[in-house]
Amino acid sequence: VGSYSYDMTKMLFNISHLTFIQKQSIILDYSIEILNLKPRDKIFLAGALGNYSLAGFQMNLRRHVMSYIITYYLPSGLFVVVSWISFLIPPDIVPGRMALLITLFLVLINIFNNITTNSPKAEGLTAIEIWMLACILFVFGERLSFSMKIARNALGVSTSSELYMSLRGQTFMRHEKAHDDHAGT
Repeated sequence: VGSYSYDMTKMLFNISHLTFIQKQSIILDYSIEILNLKPRDKIFLAGALGNYSLAGFQMNLRRHVMSYIITYYLPSGLFVVVSWISFLIPPDIVPGRMALLITLFLVLINIFNNITTNSPKAEGLTAIEIWMLACILFVFGERLSFSMKIARNALGVSTSSELYMSLRGQTFMRHEKAHDDHAGT
């Protein structure tokens, strides 16, 4: 609060008593601290127009980080570590491996939706959203890797380049067969 009509020679603001009663609230994600203004912040220097007196307070908000770590970061990180167990499951056991990866993928998507619903709107991505997207991409990458292993096993090839050539050859052979069938009719 300040006056922009009367300079410090005509009007001087002063706060005699500043109090704030803070109750621990479960609803707030931060603690609030109210401080008096510093002496340099009590004066507005307007150059040739003069100096003006200001009155107010400084409010510091500190976020409670531990609740986010326990609720979001730790579980999602552990889910990614658990998804690494899928590498220990033999590729022949498709249902168990797929069930594990898809369940973890869906759980991470659910956590991400919960975060975006309960977080305040921001211009870009927040740190917690980037973390969750990275976790989701890790699990999705593992599922993609497993799908490649299934495709290689089904086609009887051992490397990704052989898989590519095999798929390309099958596509070429399908086109040739379709062309021959079309030409014979």
